[in-house]
Amino acid sequence: MTPEWRLETRALAGGYGDLAVIRDVDLQLAVGECVGIVGPNGAGKSTLLQTLLGLCDRLHGEVRLDGERVDARSTRQRVLQGLVLVPEGRELFAPLTARDNVLTGLPGSRRRHDELLARALQVLPELEPHLDRRAGSLSGGQQQMVALARAMVREPRVLLLDEPSQGLSPANADRIANAIVAMRETTSIVVVEQSLERITEIADRLYTMVEGRLSSVAPEEADDLVALEARYFGAA
Repeated sequence: MTPEWRLETRALAGGYGDLAVIRDVDLQLAVGECVGIVGPNGAGKSTLLQTLLGLCDRLHGEVRLDGERVDARSTRQRVLQGLVLVPEGRELFAPLTARDNVLTGLPGSRRRHDELLARALQVLPELEPHLDRRAGSLSGGQQQMVALARAMVREPRVLLLDEPSQGLSPANADRIANAIVAMRETTSIVVVEQSLERITEIADRLYTMVEGRLSSVAPEEADDLVALEARYFGAA
């Protein structure tokens, strides 16, 4: 029997030690779907992604990948099973080339690496001329492309994106958004963003996170960004 959800959490709570930052989170992601999570700074969005991957402590609840519980497994095991995070701030190795950032630690042969890199460059063609430049010398938009390519070559079943447009120019943010849309052909995506306008351009469904609690946004609410921002974030 095929599981209903590619990724699912049930009453998930997580944080640091005994301190719960996220509480009773129920999240569902279907195969080929992109869901967006928006919320104010400090709401727990990054902690949620890190708890899904095992980088923050799970206090209770479940994380399921294709119906199978993975919450007791190590971060490495979850990555090997196809749960991959592009962290906020990208976390590249500045002295290494873009190519080495993408491929270092990737299992398989050189030929296989070349195949996976070529596939990633189909989605991120603007990265190709910069593959042999040091990552630290690249622009913010180019660095974000490196981070996305590094995730893509690991063939994720679920891709977790934490603030992928943060600090980017509007033009570069648009390029990254277009890449995310293209990536949906091969993977399911959870993307955290600050901008309601940008997230509605790429996500099938929205959740909001406020004070560590996740709420689903009805389709009619997502159509009115001004009202949605006022309701959930106290905007004027």
